[in-house]
Amino acid sequence: MESWKQPRKLITIHQFRTATSHPYKDTQQTMRGVRYQVFISSTYSDLKKERIEVHDAILSMTHFPAGMEMFPASNLSAWKIIERVISDSDFYLLIIGGRYGSTTDDGLSYTEREYDFAVTQGKPVFAFLHEKPESIPFGQSEAGQAARERLLDFRNKVEAHHTCKYWIDAADLKGKVITSLAMEIPNLPAVGWVRADGVNNEKLLKKLVDLQERYDRVMQDFELLKQKYDSLSDECSAEFVRNCSITPRKLVFTQSRFFGECMAHEPVRPPANPTDRHRGNRDPGGGADAT
Repeated sequence: MESWKQPRKLITIHQFRTATSHPYKDTQQTMRGVRYQVFISSTYSDLKKERIEVHDAILSMTHFPAGMEMFPASNLSAWKIIERVISDSDFYLLIIGGRYGSTTDDGLSYTEREYDFAVTQGKPVFAFLHEKPESIPFGQSEAGQAARERLLDFRNKVEAHHTCKYWIDAADLKGKVITSLAMEIPNLPAVGWVRADGVNNEKLLKKLVDLQERYDRVMQDFELLKQKYDSLSDECSAEFVRNCSITPRKLVFTQSRFFGECMAHEPVRPPANPTDRHRGNRDPGGGADAT
């Protein structure tokens, strides 16, 4: 047990978390030409023109638009594709016009369900709501009262959780999308995409090597602790067997119990004679307790 006298210096939990943090966290400033994927979410048939303008706005900023227009033919369900594309996107851009849209089995529209999923994934949300939904032509708005109420509830939910921008027509929407993205993207955390020759490979490689070395040290310390624990557990189990005068087959002594006893600083104290547990307690003089 010589190793107990001079234990190795172990890394703390805080140091471990720092060491295993995202290796690219501090390299973003060294990248040039970072581009982001923006998922466009809205109803479709009533907002075709608006979606085209937003699509062009995102491309004009050298970012990548993503939406239902670009979904491939696939064996997956539509919703599985939506989840995958939103998960791969850096930002979520929501456009609300005059329609709530077709609903899924749970009664939510695809647009609201996309919004809910993006929020649960922690995606930054850019919300653009029509400024005067009552002025939208009848053919581009909901005719039924129930659908109008669901649309209003959806608008209220988005407004309650995000700072929204309001638009009047497609051209107005395009301008506000460009302004919002240009102002907010530099301040929001995102991974983005970059050309392979745009990364400072030498600095990044150094960070990765350092991270690997720290990880290796943590694993070595873990293995050392595990060996010490297993050795001490075996010794305590053997001592317990000798003191109890019972066979190992009948001994119930788990590592979890041993660890709990150590943490509580209360060592296991077996009775002097295993049969005493079936008798009354005895005083130091050997007399039985009064009953």
